Amino acid sequence: MDLGEPGQWQTDAIGEAKERGMTEVATLLERFQENQVETRYQVRLELGLVDEMAAEMFAMVVFVSDELLQVTREMDPKLVQLPGSLPSPANYHWNFKRCCATE
Repeated sequence: MDLGEPGQWQTDAIGEAKERGMTEVATLLERFQENQVETRYQVRLELGLVDEMAAEMFAMVVFVSDELLQVTREMDPKLVQLPGSLPSPANYHWNFKRCCATE
């Protein structure tokens, strides 16, 4: 992501944030410029999105283990496989089907 050239008022996002007194925004942009992956993770963590994704994954595991959800994979019929080659994981698509647990 291009945050502009330092000292150029038209494009310097970090300098502009500092001039406007937005120190938290400037700090966030500086962190992002240094390490985009870590900064994205930290922002998601602060917003609670990491916990939300973990909860969804946990729920899916419970649904599958309780036989309330069935997950299968099938070869994508649109993709051609060369004779004698092993299927690539990219050639599969996943199916999710709600089902009823039998007791």
